[in-house]
Amino acid sequence: MPEEKTPYLNHARFFEFLPVALYRATPAGRIIWANPAMVRTLGCGSMDELLGIHTPELYADRKVREKWRQMMRESGLVADFEWQMQRADGRRSWVRENARADCDDGGRIIAYEGSLEDITGKKQLRESLGERARVLDAINRVFSEAMTRGTEQEVAATCLSVAEEMTQSRFGFLGELNANGRLDTLAIGDASRRACLLHESRAPAMIRDMPVRGMWGRVIAGGRSLLANDPQNHPHSIGTPAGHISLTAFLGVPLAQDGKTTGLIGLANKDGGYTENDRENTEQLSLAFSKALQMKRTEAERSRVCSH
Repeated sequence: MPEEKTPYLNHARFFEFLPVALYRATPAGRIIWANPAMVRTLGCGSMDELLGIHTPELYADRKVREKWRQMMRESGLVADFEWQMQRADGRRSWVRENARADCDDGGRIIAYEGSLEDITGKKQLRESLGERARVLDAINRVFSEAMTRGTEQEVAATCLSVAEEMTQSRFGFLGELNANGRLDTLAIGDASRRACLLHESRAPAMIRDMPVRGMWGRVIAGGRSLLANDPQNHPHSIGTPAGHISLTAFLGVPLAQDGKTTGLIGLANKDGGYTENDRENTEQLSLAFSKALQMKRTEAERSRVCSH
């Protein structure tokens, strides 16, 4: 008697206790077999719930599902394919999938068999390490500028540039309190200069000796960061002057010397709004800039004394 062809995942007793999520599903998207690890990975409460799932609905991005199907049509195999899952319990997770198409003698796909690994924790760790590296690179650029270039304004411009880049902000400025307790702008982002259609005769007054008020005034007065992704309706918003950019999101982070607030980094209009990570990363950068500025001024004072 010829040996019956049996898909490898049908050896249920062997696969039942494996920690890896395994499945067999029809081309239409119905799961016809899975092990207990698959129940947990999909966020289901029971095997019955899992067997009632329509697999295309698991994809947080349906375009990714189409890419998966195209790969299967072309090669009959998907290897180390990472995608974001919309779990049955409402949560989202990242998984890595390895799967193959099971075909009949005529080459027609009759099922998909594969494995899923939840890589959410690993992906978050990779992203965290990558983000940490970006912050350290930004801090290094600020100190490098302070040690190799000539003016406070150049150091401030570098700090603002890397802050805008790091947070994907469209606009930004960096200001410092003057002797009268009002704000002088040390640096303005290039995009901000182009977008703020201020008349040349008004520009100096608008960016120097400014009263401390509004949302960025709150940052200075309170000595704490302020994150507003609906700035027009923020209780401390006072609107914007004529010709100023329209704010869709705002992040203000204080600058400090010896425990005293001395100014702020103001960032605006990141697509999708700012996150707590943006705030924390910019706070680290603000510490580096304050230290670099202090170093620059100490160096300038030393040079002044030595020249007399």
